Amino acid sequence: MSKTKPVKLNAMLNVTKTVCNILFPLITIPYASRVLQVANYGKVNFGDSIIRFFILFASLGIASYAQREGPAFRDNQNKINMFTSEVFTVNLLSTILSYLLLFLMLTFAVSLKDYVFVMLVQSIAIIITTIGADWVNTIYEDYLYITVRYIIMQILSLILLFVFVKSPEDYVIYALINVIASVGGNLFNILYIKKYVKIHLAPLSSCKKHIKPLLQLFAVNVAITVYISSDITILGLFSGDKQVGIYTNSSRVYTVVKSILNAIMMVAIPRFSFLLGHSQREEYKAMLSEIFSYLITLILPSVAFIFMLSRPIVTILGGQAYSSGFASLSILSFSLIFSVLACFYANGVLLLHKYDGTYLFATIFSAAINALLNFVFIPWLGMNGAAITTVIAEFSMFFISWYVSRQIIKINYDKKVLISSLIGSVVMCIGLFLMIKMIKNYFLLMIISVISSFLIYLLSLLVLKHPLVGNIKEKISLSKLKKN
Repeated sequence: MSKTKPVKLNAMLNVTKTVCNILFPLITIPYASRVLQVANYGKVNFGDSIIRFFILFASLGIASYAQREGPAFRDNQNKINMFTSEVFTVNLLSTILSYLLLFLMLTFAVSLKDYVFVMLVQSIAIIITTIGADWVNTIYEDYLYITVRYIIMQILSLILLFVFVKSPEDYVIYALINVIASVGGNLFNILYIKKYVKIHLAPLSSCKKHIKPLLQLFAVNVAITVYISSDITILGLFSGDKQVGIYTNSSRVYTVVKSILNAIMMVAIPRFSFLLGHSQREEYKAMLSEIFSYLITLILPSVAFIFMLSRPIVTILGGQAYSSGFASLSILSFSLIFSVLACFYANGVLLLHKYDGTYLFATIFSAAINALLNFVFIPWLGMNGAAITTVIAEFSMFFISWYVSRQIIKINYDKKVLISSLIGSVVMCIGLFLMIKMIKNYFLLMIISVISSFLIYLLSLLVLKHPLVGNIKEKISLSKLKKN
């Protein structure tokens, strides 16, 4: 096996990258939206929303597919060279096709004539994503390089933004800076990934075997895109722009927390693939159980914190005008349980055991449920209806993934993890309730709540002898003993 870093360290690195992905836009968006003004800022965002579909098409499901298949034979240089070359060749062909479709659209869509130049600049991201082949670094679990490179490019883009974007006419420069921030680091991969693999163009005959699973994963990505966007689209049709703005503010909090928790799971996929590819099934089961325990330990207090502090959270983020979105955020907080566990079962079990059809069915079914119920609940309950449909859809995805997964593998988990995490979260809720009653200033409340809720929860887990906390405590004690 190639030398790899511990999964816990990789998880921390991936979470760090995810958090940076959230924090940097909080700096860039307020500046850019004010300097570029509404019209030109809107042009960049509109162009970006279209180019994302072409990036999605060019990428197919290659990142997920490579992450699943590649680690199984990354210690066999000939096999990994052939695999990466074949996948890269397919990726290159899909990129060419994507560009052809883009040029046709820009040529014949008269309504897009004012966006042609900015979209051509934004389309640079398509080819950079392909030639960068960042999925090779994921196969080898090189999350340190990925994270450091990403942070450097984000800092560089911040400097470029403040230096070169000074007036509304600089919107094309802003679009280019966004490309640098998101995928510019992939250019370094052209040289960097040579330390792992030697990629060349492969014969089309040897690439055919990858087409079917790639198309299935591509269909999943399309379904997820529809799944995510249907709430906002249907809410806008029935309830207007104001509710869309308020709901977007609430759902952003939910999405951010979900992304951070999912990052813990996704970083383990290459290691799972390696273990299964080398017939180390017991090690795979043990690691799967451990990550399940970590997720349960983190999901429950996250739900409790967001539910109890939903009003201060949305008010601080958007101002008093957005405070009415607290109810929808309270509802969405429960969706975290189902969405994160759905990610766990779907990616940790279904995809790794090549149940692509089941994953596709679960995603399409959940997307359809979400869209259909939105037409029922949104006219009746507005943005709260959109939140309710999200909970139902996430539960559907979770239930199907869990039901099929339990027939593939039995995950052994410590019931004490669930019980102690649940009790600790309830104790945390009681503490937060008392703080809400005593502290009326929302900023002060948030600062005190973050610190105190962490301490209350940790203390509760220690008192209840939570297994994971006990293991960490033992490791710290052993580390001190060795030093002495």
